[in-house]
Amino acid sequence: LKGAVIVAVNHQSFFDPLIAGTAVERELYYFAKQEIFQTPVIGTLAKAHNAFPTKRGFFDIGAVRQAANVLQEGNALLMFPEGTRSRTGKLLKAKMGIGMVAYHNRADIVPMYLHGTFRLRECLFRYPGLIVNIGQRIPIRKYLEMKLPRKEIYQQISNDVMSHIAELKRQTLQKIKKRRTS
Repeated sequence: LKGAVIVAVNHQSFFDPLIAGTAVERELYYFAKQEIFQTPVIGTLAKAHNAFPTKRGFFDIGAVRQAANVLQEGNALLMFPEGTRSRTGKLLKAKMGIGMVAYHNRADIVPMYLHGTFRLRECLFRYPGLIVNIGQRIPIRKYLEMKLPRKEIYQQISNDVMSHIAELKRQTLQKIKKRRTS
């Protein structure tokens, strides 16, 4: 996993950034809701692990610029296409943010599915535990050539990324089922 790239991960736990960073064996930078930084211990931990604040609910140009700087410096940016943690463990609909950041920074995207972080305590002590499934790099090039309104392109990128994550989830669940029956 080299060069400027966006790592796209389903989001189920506050620990997802740490798990994703460990899985790719690379330092990741990521958006975190501004409220996290107002909590002394959690805010300090978030900063120490390359989080930067974003204001939720509207377009935060400062956070988008910080993401652009991360990518321009050749670093890896972690993004959650769903824009928030899943409260049910199910994948949520993609928001267009990841598409916009990828498009404007010409950054490829690597999809990743995390299984088990929704109930982290259980996954540490029960089969199948924590599973990380990393997909193939999605080149941004084909989207740059599309002749559609930009917002449609952003959403298309985001939807395609979530489709890749959904496929990684399907593969993961299939492997778990196969192991249980064999």
